[in-house]
Amino acid sequence: MQEIIKTVILEEDLQLRSHLKNLLEGYVEVQVVGEFDNLDPVLEQWQSLNPRVIFLSIDTVKPNRFALLKKLPQPFPEIILLSSHNGLATEAFESGAFDYLLKPIDKLRLEKTWQKLKSKVTRLEKTILEQPVRQRVRKVADRIYIEDNGRGWFIPLANIPMFESQGNYTQVCYGDQKPLLLSSLRETLKKLDETDFFRANRSQIVNLNYVTKVQIWFQKRLKFTLKDGTEVELSRRQSKIFRDQHRL
Repeated sequence: MQEIIKTVILEEDLQLRSHLKNLLEGYVEVQVVGEFDNLDPVLEQWQSLNPRVIFLSIDTVKPNRFALLKKLPQPFPEIILLSSHNGLATEAFESGAFDYLLKPIDKLRLEKTWQKLKSKVTRLEKTILEQPVRQRVRKVADRIYIEDNGRGWFIPLANIPMFESQGNYTQVCYGDQKPLLLSSLRETLKKLDETDFFRANRSQIVNLNYVTKVQIWFQKRLKFTLKDGTEVELSRRQSKIFRDQHRL
């Protein structure tokens, strides 16, 4: 059974929005669940929309076009950026976008993008189906409880880009907050989903959903760049493990 790909269009220009919707209606697997001219209603209806793909115009948020992506809940859906401006492709891909289309949207160019997207979705589905049943049903917490400065609260794991070792404790890198967990980095890792979190080195665990760039670094080690610009160097051993896992 073919998976329905829920899609949202975020474009201020009504004519362009209608044009794109008409093109997408030619794909049987696409369900356009919303059309919007600004981000606020998308965020308000996020849970009900549950988009797998967002076509997102960046023409109306100058000069910080790509700052808009940081407002989207994590983990990201697939983002296909739309713009009337040529020359932004490099910055678009570094921001974590899946693809970058120039306006007006060309039907053949959209077809290439969509086929590439379908291939990625199919690979992800196959990977999930091929996992051992025991691994698929393993219960992994989706949030952690933090106590700091006399108060306690839950943080969704999807919103945490990184954990760092602080001796026998683990620091949670969560926006401007840096609370501590009363467990070592090794113990913390055992509680995380290994498909999302990867131990980069002796002192850092990275949420792979926040990685926008992987570079080959010193002595064939790898370096991650996160969405906020943070750079994390992988140890030689972990670089090899990451390559083996992702066939680099």
